Amino acid sequence: MKIYELKRVPNTRRFRMFLAEKGTEMAYHQVDLGAGENLEPAFLAKNPAGRTPVLELDDGTCLSETMTI
Repeated sequence: MKIYELKRVPNTRRFRMFLAEKGTEMAYHQVDLGAGENLEPAFLAKNPAGRTPVLELDDGTCLSETMTI
């Protein structure tokens, strides 16, 4: 699994704390919002809203709602 995130976003910090409590290891990819990486077609295919965090499961399914993740 992989998380697309920006560390300074509150929802991302909340998700990281939850994973730390569970002891779950995760691959992280930092999305550069300032450079517009969240608006590129590859990212919009994962989350059409262009927001972080996005959890990409091993089968390629992406979850983009924080409450769902």
